[in-house]
Amino acid sequence: MPDKADAVLIQPIGSTEQHGPHLPLLVDSAVGPAVLAGAMERLGDAVPALALPPLYYGKSNEHLDFAGTISLEAGTLLAVLMEVAASLHRAGFRRLVLLNAHGGNRQVVEIAARDIHVRHPEMWVFPIFIWGTPSHTGPHEGGGLDLHAGDDETSLMLAIMPEAVRTDAAVTEHPPAVLMEGFPDGGIPFAWSSRDLTASGVVGDARAASAAKGRQILESLAARLAQEIRAIHAFRPG
Repeated sequence: MPDKADAVLIQPIGSTEQHGPHLPLLVDSAVGPAVLAGAMERLGDAVPALALPPLYYGKSNEHLDFAGTISLEAGTLLAVLMEVAASLHRAGFRRLVLLNAHGGNRQVVEIAARDIHVRHPEMWVFPIFIWGTPSHTGPHEGGGLDLHAGDDETSLMLAIMPEAVRTDAAVTEHPPAVLMEGFPDGGIPFAWSSRDLTASGVVGDARAASAAKGRQILESLAARLAQEIRAIHAFRPG
């Protein structure tokens, strides 16, 4: 066991939610640990990093109109993260990464990170969104928005869990043109749910996905995460 105060603990946070007709409900809960595994391989024994069991439920109420989605309220997810952190702090750990793979969790995870540090000043908390650094979400090479269950997520799942992908059911769907001008960064922000954007549950081009593309994305995300974990381990406040 490494020195607890020096170790970096990583808490993967996913979701259980619809991902169109071709992907399983556990996409976000599978992607986080897969990227983390790739990062841990790159770190080797040089950095004392420990992976915690993933959280399989998140704030997914934007997908509740689609079958299979299980969602926590924002306050529930916040409470879970606070209580997990309290246990880790009590055990002597002082560096915690909240590794989030679901966009709907982002604001809650960021609030949790700040509140944990305020409550436990000796604990430094790093909210990392897997798709945020580097960002693969946005206008795609084929045009349109690749936001949910599209090219990137389908490609990743073909690389890490191909038996769970029904390629014959993959579809392409983009939000109505009237919404695209303001989404995600082109205009005034607005609240939306998946039913506003898609009838299939897909926002993107799942038919463009490939395992080769997924391996490239996985490599990129894992390399970036390893770099971030190294920086977090080297972080010496004060």
